Amino acid sequence: MRILCDVNRAECLRYGIDGAPSVVPVEIDPKLLSQDQRNFIVANLYEYLRFPKDQEFIICPPTYAGLIASVNYGLHRQQEKGIRRIRVGSTDPETGRIETLALLRHKLIRAAIAEDDQAQKSKN
Repeated sequence: MRILCDVNRAECLRYGIDGAPSVVPVEIDPKLLSQDQRNFIVANLYEYLRFPKDQEFIICPPTYAGLIASVNYGLHRQQEKGIRRIRVGSTDPETGRIETLALLRHKLIRAAIAEDDQAQKSKN
């Protein structure tokens, strides 16, 4: 199945990915995804097969690995929101939450770039 993915061109530039188009087709095999990943993708589709409808999850790098990094980041965000709802009324401030999410996104993007680099080396 092919999904059109919006690409975070600013992040691509930041990570040294040259010439990333704003939209890329990404081929996925739904059987290789977990149920949570499939549900997240479906919940974030717009215009039938275009991902993501929420700008926070625009992919980087513009590859399958970048799509999976974005999906995993989105799943983490959903899980965190569920945990925060449980703690409603708590006096515990959410110190460092934004920094933690930024670090998580950075790690996921770096891992996706490394995976893409490894795949390119294997082809050659």
